[in-house]
Amino acid sequence: MRRKLFAILTMLGLSTLIVGAQELTATIVGRVSDPTGAVVPGAEVVVKNMDTGFARSVRTDEEGNYVVTYLPVGRYQLTVEAPGFKRFVRENIILSVNDRVALNVTLQLGEIQETVTVTAEEVLVQQSPTISGLVSGRQMTELPLNNRNFVQLTYLVPGVSSALPSQVGFGGLSVISISVSGSRTSGINWLIDGGRNVDTGSNLTLFNYPSVDAVAEFRILTNVYSAEFGRNAGGVVNIITKSGTREFHGGAYHFLRNDVITAREPFRFTPPIVGRTSLKPPLRYNNFGWNIGGPVTLFGYNRQREKTFFFFSQEFRRIREFTTPRTTVPTAAMRRGDFSGFPAIRDPQTGQPFPGNSIPPDRIDPNARIIVERLFPLPNAAAEGDPRFYRPTLPQPVNFRQELWRVDHIFTPNFRVWARYIRDIFSRVEPGGLFNNILLPDVATTATDTPAVNFKVAATHVLGTRAVSEFAYDFSRNQIISDIIGRGKRSALGLRIPEIFPGNRDLVPNISISGFAGISFFGPYRNGNPSHAFTYNFTYTTGKHTFKTGAFIATERKFENSGGNPVDGSFTFDGRFTGNAFADFLLGLASSYTEDQVDVNLDLRYNTYEFYAQDSWKVRPNLTLDFGVRFSMFGNPVEKNNLLQTFRPDLYRPERAVQLDARGFIIPGSGDRFNGMIFSGENSPFGRRVQENNFDLIGPRFGFAWDPSGRGKSVLRGGYGIYYDRSLTGIVLQNGFVNPKANTRVTIDNALLSNPAAGVTRETILPISLLTTGFPFRAPTMQQWNLSYQREIFPQTLFEIGYVGSGGNNLLRLININQPRPLAANQAGGVINRVRPYLGYALIQERQTTGISRYHSLQMSIQKRMSRGFSIGGVYTWGKNMTTASTDRSDAPQDSLNIRAERAPSSFQRQHVLTINYIWELPTLREAHPAVRAVFGGWQLSGITTFWSGLPFTVFQSGDTLLVGPFPAGGSTRPDLIANPRLPKGQRTAARWFNPDAFRRATTTFGTAGRNIIRAAGVNNWDISLMKNFALTEQVRLQFRAEFFNAFNHTQLGAPSATLGVAGFGSISSARDPRIIQFGLKLSF
Repeated sequence: MRRKLFAILTMLGLSTLIVGAQELTATIVGRVSDPTGAVVPGAEVVVKNMDTGFARSVRTDEEGNYVVTYLPVGRYQLTVEAPGFKRFVRENIILSVNDRVALNVTLQLGEIQETVTVTAEEVLVQQSPTISGLVSGRQMTELPLNNRNFVQLTYLVPGVSSALPSQVGFGGLSVISISVSGSRTSGINWLIDGGRNVDTGSNLTLFNYPSVDAVAEFRILTNVYSAEFGRNAGGVVNIITKSGTREFHGGAYHFLRNDVITAREPFRFTPPIVGRTSLKPPLRYNNFGWNIGGPVTLFGYNRQREKTFFFFSQEFRRIREFTTPRTTVPTAAMRRGDFSGFPAIRDPQTGQPFPGNSIPPDRIDPNARIIVERLFPLPNAAAEGDPRFYRPTLPQPVNFRQELWRVDHIFTPNFRVWARYIRDIFSRVEPGGLFNNILLPDVATTATDTPAVNFKVAATHVLGTRAVSEFAYDFSRNQIISDIIGRGKRSALGLRIPEIFPGNRDLVPNISISGFAGISFFGPYRNGNPSHAFTYNFTYTTGKHTFKTGAFIATERKFENSGGNPVDGSFTFDGRFTGNAFADFLLGLASSYTEDQVDVNLDLRYNTYEFYAQDSWKVRPNLTLDFGVRFSMFGNPVEKNNLLQTFRPDLYRPERAVQLDARGFIIPGSGDRFNGMIFSGENSPFGRRVQENNFDLIGPRFGFAWDPSGRGKSVLRGGYGIYYDRSLTGIVLQNGFVNPKANTRVTIDNALLSNPAAGVTRETILPISLLTTGFPFRAPTMQQWNLSYQREIFPQTLFEIGYVGSGGNNLLRLININQPRPLAANQAGGVINRVRPYLGYALIQERQTTGISRYHSLQMSIQKRMSRGFSIGGVYTWGKNMTTASTDRSDAPQDSLNIRAERAPSSFQRQHVLTINYIWELPTLREAHPAVRAVFGGWQLSGITTFWSGLPFTVFQSGDTLLVGPFPAGGSTRPDLIANPRLPKGQRTAARWFNPDAFRRATTTFGTAGRNIIRAAGVNNWDISLMKNFALTEQVRLQFRAEFFNAFNHTQLGAPSATLGVAGFGSISSARDPRIIQFGLKLSF
């Protein structure tokens, strides 16, 4: 039945959700009438691109209406002709991506040879129920951008809440954390020219970061977008790349910064960095590139410059940056076993203190001695308050290169083809290791490359005056290729630590020493997400209706190895033997040891099929109704080697459970170790999958746009829609990494460093922990609704105010379904695994689709487009987003049996967000004396100012006093709340951000303190750019720029320490970036 449905829909030619027509183009609608108001049927309407010559022609229907679709972004001329009337011409019509503008025309009586010409102002009011915001190409190139990353400009749209740092990263390792109108940060559909630009593993890392000098504009759809958009339930960010025009245009640029002109970090201690007289780490930052575009005119071809156009861009980054974090290492005396001056350490053999508080040299483990002498440096920052402090200077070199090319060819006015290709090559060295950031120099260092490509080709065919079809093919691929280049090889160091599963990576085992720097490794690591997508779109206009249908088919692959599984072993030293964790390490006495058999490699394959149909019905000249529906079919992944698994509570049988002895070890032969588990290709009811496909997702959409005056100067609009998310493939990968049939994990208590498996038999196997997905595993769903009013209050100035809301259901959240009752382990000798609901298993982290969210907001914006050398825009959002979980893979509850207690503000939602941007071209002084004009003319000022309230955070308590741990990712117990934790604004300082006395350790029940009950410090930031423009010739301009990020060096505090029982509780020791100064030079023609 499903195959038949797919075949029928494909034959209907239903077009794509992801690369739909309006994603890349614009639409003009209107009515043609005579001076008396009577309609003019049969009038010819021609819309022509003034930069390329591309033109479209339609005729008005019997009611005088016309619709012109599939118009690429650009500057247009509208011409209307009809017998008995003067020709009407309107020039300089600016169309942006996803625009739907109304241009009504009144023809004057006269001869057709006579022409009435109007120079248009930009049409601002949108005849669409979609809430969206546009960022223009000029804003991208002339506003100050820290790291010159387009992502920062998403803040210029109402409804966007950001948790990003001051410098928005780039490359395939950067995580983009923005929320759009209540969506999760992983719910945004990132597109380039309508093609996917985000890794489906997390939906937080982008493939490519097009240079801002290669982007024409981008639009963010934030609420109630039409049925041609899908795959994600949050917003849509669609970047449109530049294309060539009839004239050659291009330029070159170079931006630089260094530590000399950068302010000191707010929490930098007074002593200078070791080996330097400066208080700042060294920095050399260079960002440069060039671009050119125009007509292809080789060998006399395309002399009229109306056929073929090209655009090429190349950008480079060379960054030599250093970090100087602080950590704790043993002193020279401690390395010898001398703990004089520290609390007494006891001899585990006698239970008495070591004489002289020193470990005899012959008792120090030989492997511990090698690790300390070869991998641990001596302290060098004792002046900062502790003789054990060490502050390394760690280099982080980054190299980046990008090429972008695009070719547009117009075969005929009715047939157009274009192709675009982007390649990013991002390389960096991580001194602390990929995803690890250990602070011992050159131990776990990794070298990482993240190449990414994005290719698209599309053809648009106009079929008469009513129909348009489009075909598109997309290919995208990213990779992470990381290798360990540090000194942490066992053989090179001469370590003699036997492994339970030999033949792995020859790395030093992970070493965790409480209170000291540790050692851990990540890699070698391989990750990739190639995708092929095919699209066919069809649009038909008849009378008052514009029908659209389409289909999108994608086949994707996601491969990854775990990288961080402890295949070389992992030791933990917590001080339980001597009272000092480092003394335990010197003696080689670990509290626990874990080792995995293999580094699991997974290779997922999955398909997506989506279909839509919609109708835009112009009921009256001033009223448009939009109806649509989207059918989404998300195939759940299969794994190449059938390495997927999950746990089904309904299949668990208590009578088949394994039994545990008094120590918590499994009694051999006592039951089924995989009780309740299903494995792909073996016992799964879904064959090679472990979850049913989501093939029954129906998303209706409805909206209206009503112009009360009928003059195109205002619109009241609203709508409602249902949207679905494709669940993250990353959670499937993480589940597979701990598949007990693909990988055996052994955990040993009280292990020896030089022989961790000593005395280990089958009788000392502990219950396994699992990562699983719940059942049923539904597609996350988001309902969106809005009601807003838009008004052009002055020429080129648009004001909008509206209520925007959303509600999420079936959202992914993390639950511990094997949580015991508090303190129940006291009746089982303190062995938690003996009192869990599913005996035979330890922690079971289940990703359930049971999360909810509710978002309500007031959103306002005012935009004055560029005129008379000045533009300004401001957006404000007052929002509240209540959730039971904020993220897909963490944010676990303290009590998995009381989810209602988790309802709280979302971790990524700022309550108040105000962002202002401006560009001001100061007077050019054209009539002044040349000397005066040279000095005082040509200046330009631009900036972005942000005032944001802080993000909420949760207070936890250290330790597991209730004996219910370990906790899932992002979870822990909370303390009791006994007073108001919020301090008055005048009393909040970095040393005491909230009232620490408002919390008391919970010892017998889960704490009463709620989730996210306090907010961190907000953001008050001014980024300013001062520019001087020099006209070298009539067509060539040179621009010098001085850019100041956090121009007034305002200290913007980070999040406070929020764990009760940890030193510094309630205080803040971090901040956003201080003032950064950047100079730039740009040549353009």
